[in-house]
Amino acid sequence: MSEIIGDDFEQIKFLYQEALDLYKNKKITHEHNGKLVDQYILMFRYRDKTQNESKGNKLQHLHIHVSPDVEGAFNLILDKDASKIDVDDFLRG
Repeated sequence: MSEIIGDDFEQIKFLYQEALDLYKNKKITHEHNGKLVDQYILMFRYRDKTQNESKGNKLQHLHIHVSPDVEGAFNLILDKDASKIDVDDFLRG
């Protein structure tokens, strides 16, 4: 990730827009209310070979995932009250 340069970001933005256009053309709707999906998830996953020698001969590489966020499927909130914590207290341990 640290080696990504400006041109790479332009390519990522292009790929993201292409994926969004494909999803929008499919007119994906929410099952519970029939409204069109209007939120999407863009995720990156990076394999750092220096930290994962057990994987054998795999090269460092970047995965780019684009997905519609249907009914909050990618809502990773495990604790609905998590936003109520004082981060400074947490960092102090």
